[in-house]
Amino acid sequence: MLTSRSGETFVVNIFHLVLKFSRFSYIELTLSKEQPIVFRCLINAFKFYGGVPKRILFDNMSTVIDTNVKPKRVNHKMVQFAKDMNFRVESCKTRHAYTKGTNEARNKVMDWLRSYSGEFDSIEELQKIVDKLNVKMNTNICQGTGMSPCLLFIKEKEYLTPLPDRTVLDGYLSPHKVKVSSQQLVYFNGAQYSVDRKYIDEYVSIETFDDMLQIYYKGKMIQVHTISRNPINYTKKHYEQSISKQLAGNKDFSKVVANNLSIMDKLLDAREIVLTRNDALKSYDHMIAYLVSQESLSSWIKRFIQTLNKEERKIFYTEVSKILPYITDEEQFFAALKKSANKKELKILRVNLWGFDIMDIYNFLSQEGYDSIYQEFEKETTNYLRTYRMEMED
Repeated sequence: MLTSRSGETFVVNIFHLVLKFSRFSYIELTLSKEQPIVFRCLINAFKFYGGVPKRILFDNMSTVIDTNVKPKRVNHKMVQFAKDMNFRVESCKTRHAYTKGTNEARNKVMDWLRSYSGEFDSIEELQKIVDKLNVKMNTNICQGTGMSPCLLFIKEKEYLTPLPDRTVLDGYLSPHKVKVSSQQLVYFNGAQYSVDRKYIDEYVSIETFDDMLQIYYKGKMIQVHTISRNPINYTKKHYEQSISKQLAGNKDFSKVVANNLSIMDKLLDAREIVLTRNDALKSYDHMIAYLVSQESLSSWIKRFIQTLNKEERKIFYTEVSKILPYITDEEQFFAALKKSANKKELKILRVNLWGFDIMDIYNFLSQEGYDSIYQEFEKETTNYLRTYRMEMED
């Protein structure tokens, strides 16, 4: 139980999943222990890790284990969930050193959270504190291994299995409900987004689609934002509403609004890491960071790379790194990449991209790049041209 600065009491729970080898943790603040919430937290953890562990040990939670029968067994909904996510459920003795000691030893997060009682204004702010604690847990030296979990995780991540299709995940996820703060903001994935002031203290639902954040109230869409890395995202109208009382009667009201919004925009620039195409050629991680940094690709590339195994990631990196030096229009290239990247055809990714260029659907290749692909894949490109010419003649 935690209390906000205003005296409001919150009964909160912490979901905690920790990987055995690296001690890399995922923690999430919840207001309920219901099974759908457990499923949502597990899916969020898998997304955070970028994959699914092969087996997960649970306490004798009623949402996982039927303890009112003998012998105890995993309940049927969890059995199906584990099957869909491709992991094995194992139960363990609560707080027993040789089964779940790794998790118990790191479950100091509730003690850390209690120290923040009276120092937050909303549940969204409390979630931000939890996120910071998660970073602290994953970057500090672990006594059990003598190393930082984030370093060992780089190795352990290779053994995680890919996430299932998005349709499977969406079947378990329900709209995420949050309370609108007194600043007219809702918290989502490390950032805050504005709504009209009439929704202050109301609960709204959040859904995402591609790069858009959609906010609903009682089933009706009330606001759409572009998902951003900026910590605070106000529309001009909402910000004017937010500060109207403080600046009532100020003749320079419009100038103050414009200036403050400009400062907020600069917050993103202050923590922005700029990656160039040359940086992307250094390694697979540099490549993904470069692609993720592109707003038009961010959500798509995160989903796409989660479907690739280790060998497929190597092929993807090789194909993209070989074509990047010949790109003349990045925006056109990114659009073509989303259309061309197919897990089953990674080895001819450049041929598919070349095809989009030759058909003038997208124009992004230099003549040198066009010729290099044509020569390296002579058979494939010749067949491509032959088919294309026949279609044009028809």
